[in-house]
Amino acid sequence: MTAGAFARVPLIDRIPEIKSGGSDENNGEEGLEVHFVYGENDWMDYRGGLDVQRLCHEKMQDRRTTTTTTRSAENNQSPPPKVFVHGVRNAGHLLMLENYQEFNAAMAIAAGREEDLPPGMSRSVEFVCDEVAAAANAEGTTFRSSRKKVVMSEKDAAKFFRGGRFNRRESQQQKDDDAVIVEEKKE
Repeated sequence: MTAGAFARVPLIDRIPEIKSGGSDENNGEEGLEVHFVYGENDWMDYRGGLDVQRLCHEKMQDRRTTTTTTRSAENNQSPPPKVFVHGVRNAGHLLMLENYQEFNAAMAIAAGREEDLPPGMSRSVEFVCDEVAAAANAEGTTFRSSRKKVVMSEKDAAKFFRGGRFNRRESQQQKDDDAVIVEEKKE
């Protein structure tokens, strides 16, 4: 595998088609959950997780708007999984080593065991795509009711995941420019 290699069948195409085994009685609210966990400075693109979340949400919306006659014909199809995207602060791709506390918290949250975490323990940040956030606001609900922390938007995700690797040169250049300005003011 080389840098820039692509999968033959990317996850973005496979995850929405996973047979989740959820119950249709609750409009597919029960069933499989998929959690993406990225480090703040991870080389993997967090937008892939948000794109999968968007596709699964759109597929769920389509299922809800189909008529009952169409649904009976598609009765064998299971609902798409619910997708969650977590960000771990101060970590790169090896986030389980670089910030094991937040990584472990993300794993506990994914397993539905957030209540077992100590009260002061640092938790990962959860992000949602704009479509999911808009749907939650329209319904007057939260994206994940069990989650005690605020769920953040795509715009916040862009700020969070920008990290040092993307703007290291720019921030160093800005520091150098600021130092020159300060020296000029002293003279």
